[in-house]
Amino acid sequence: MSNAIPETLKPIQAAAEKAANARQALAEELAELEAAQRAIQKQHQRAINHYAQKYADANATLRNLVEGSPQLFQRPKTQTLHGVKLGFKKSQGKIEFPNQSKSVGLIKKHLPELADTLIDRTEKPSKAAAKNLQVGQLKKIGGQVVEGEDKVVVSYPENDLSKMIDAVMQEQNPT
Repeated sequence: MSNAIPETLKPIQAAAEKAANARQALAEELAELEAAQRAIQKQHQRAINHYAQKYADANATLRNLVEGSPQLFQRPKTQTLHGVKLGFKKSQGKIEFPNQSKSVGLIKKHLPELADTLIDRTEKPSKAAAKNLQVGQLKKIGGQVVEGEDKVVVSYPENDLSKMIDAVMQEQNPT
């Protein structure tokens, strides 16, 4: 058995070798870049940790001050100061069924045509499907809309640098 490559396959073999060599060169260059990035990060890590802690402390103080001063954020509910959007924002409301088994029975009684979509297989009302009901229908089946509440907002402009900061902060305080 011969390992000779047929003449018709030689151009493909040459192209494969060229592609493999180019890929290997790219991989080596990327490995060098990654090593250089790690070295630079190591040089700056102490300062990054220091400023990340300062930012976390300052941000916590800001959140606490905003949370303790709701009267300053009536109208408008948010303000932008030094590029920081802060104030209060209504959280999204949600649907609750305090007595799920009762609500299942009421769905079957008042909305039998919607029972398959409103009742989960576990025999509890489907909150996702119930979002499409009118308030009157929701009340008939023992559901209620729980309004969202004001939550503190402190946000910064979104850009690539913000994403890096968020990643550093997540690394510092994984919760």
